[in-house]
Amino acid sequence: MYSELIYFENKAGVHVTSAKNFHKKSKVEMPFSIWFEKVLSNGFKSGLDYWPLEEKNHLEQMVIQDYHISVEMGQAISKLTF
Repeated sequence: MYSELIYFENKAGVHVTSAKNFHKKSKVEMPFSIWFEKVLSNGFKSGLDYWPLEEKNHLEQMVIQDYHISVEMGQAISKLTF
C-alpha cells in the first residue's frame, strides 16, 4: 500500500495543514465541500480543531475557501469512513 506524507506547519503554536491538501492526499472521491461538511458533523469546533482560511485567486477573481486543520483533527479524520 502506498501512502503520501501530509506535512503540518506550526502556526501560532499549533501544528496545522490545509484541509484541501488533506482531502487530496487522502484520495477521497467526494467533492471537498461535501466531504468537509460530513467531517464537521462529527463535532469538530472552529477555533479549536480548524480555522477558516480564504485564498484569493487573482486570475479568476474569486475567493477559494480552505481550512487549517490541527494534527489531532487530521488523526481523527483518518479514522472516519465515508
